[in-house]
Amino acid sequence: MGPLVRVYEELRRRGWTGIEAMSSRGLERAARQVRLLHDLEASAPLARLADRLRLMQAAAEAREERGRAVRQQDAAASPEVRETDFTEFERHDTAAPDALDSKAPPASVAQDTANAPAAAPSIAASPAAASAETRPAA
Repeated sequence: MGPLVRVYEELRRRGWTGIEAMSSRGLERAARQVRLLHDLEASAPLARLADRLRLMQAAAEAREERGRAVRQQDAAASPEVRETDFTEFERHDTAAPDALDSKAPPASVAQDTANAPAAAPSIAASPAAASAETRPAA
């Protein structure tokens, strides 16, 4: 009868808000014990208590599931940190620049430039523009 006693003590100390803060496992055990007592001697207060504990257990399970989901998201978002030696570091450190040094652009960039309109001739290419650049400003 330990879980049911904990429910009773929590009711005395903090009321139903204290019961709502309990774990789903504790509430499930307490609800099971209340049902056993109700089966031995049926009463309306025990039936109401069993129903209320079941509702609070379902709410506690949902709260705990949300907490697990948040912790899993946090764990997935955090980078992996592990120890390594210098040779492994050098291997990974020198492997990355090779991919950046390749002469051919990625396929998506090459495709975009192939479909782009021809560039307009530069203003500096005309002789008038070249002489205008070399003249001092008045």
